[in-house]
Amino acid sequence: MQIGIDSFAAAFDDNSLAVNPPDHLRHLVEQIEHADQLGLDAFGVGEHHRREFLDSAPAVILGAAAARTRQIRLTSAVTVLSAADPVRVFQNFATLDLLSQGRAEMIVGRGSSIEAFPLFGFRLEDYARRNLADKFSNECGFPAPYKVDASYRVDRRPRRAGFTGTTCGSRTLIGFPLMPTSEGQR
Repeated sequence: MQIGIDSFAAAFDDNSLAVNPPDHLRHLVEQIEHADQLGLDAFGVGEHHRREFLDSAPAVILGAAAARTRQIRLTSAVTVLSAADPVRVFQNFATLDLLSQGRAEMIVGRGSSIEAFPLFGFRLEDYARRNLADKFSNECGFPAPYKVDASYRVDRRPRRAGFTGTTCGSRTLIGFPLMPTSEGQR
């Protein structure tokens, strides 16, 4: 059995009081470091683009944690692929993989909330059909399937990648074997 923790980096504490964002993010990185020292297997950081959360760039938070940890796997908890450029997502996590010496993982999905969807220039009426497979078709205005060079990865061993949502088509993006998930489970 493996044990890990996920964080959504809430911008408010348990009493609904606003937190100091720089202090809270530093504390989150300290929590990841402490989890590593305790021997936990993984720490995941969510991705939200709403004012209630401070985790709009999980790869950056995990990169800071990579510099301070040695063993713990660092993962997204969920990377919102429906509103992101999959090549940029791959490059961010490939760089995190280098910084962490092979400990980066990601779980990708389309996201479960629509509040930030227009932030990325998408129409709300397209939300339901912008699933992971859409990233690899021309039906939604995306380029033909991406081919990404993984030559700058730390090594070539297979990685786990989790996919939430209705399809698993994006596993071709990153060349990882499929680790099926359902919403809220890994």
